[in-house]
Amino acid sequence: MESNNILTLDKAEIGINYYIYSLDGFDINQMNRLYDFGLVKGAKIKLVFKSIFGGTSAYLVKGSVLSLRDEDSGNITVTCRR
Repeated sequence: MESNNILTLDKAEIGINYYIYSLDGFDINQMNRLYDFGLVKGAKIKLVFKSIFGGTSAYLVKGSVLSLRDEDSGNITVTCRR
């Protein structure tokens, strides 16, 4: 894990609770869609599945499982409070 417990979501480890710190690099339509899924600053998010071929990962957010492409999860910064 990176220093200060801040990293991008694509570097998350399975089963650890993270909290969204920022969402960067998205246009307004993408941001609205992410907000609809509950991806807002401070929301708890947990990696539950990572594709063995790469490209996508599944995350638990507010009781729902959401799949994100790695290039999108790389634009989401999270913190880890262990």
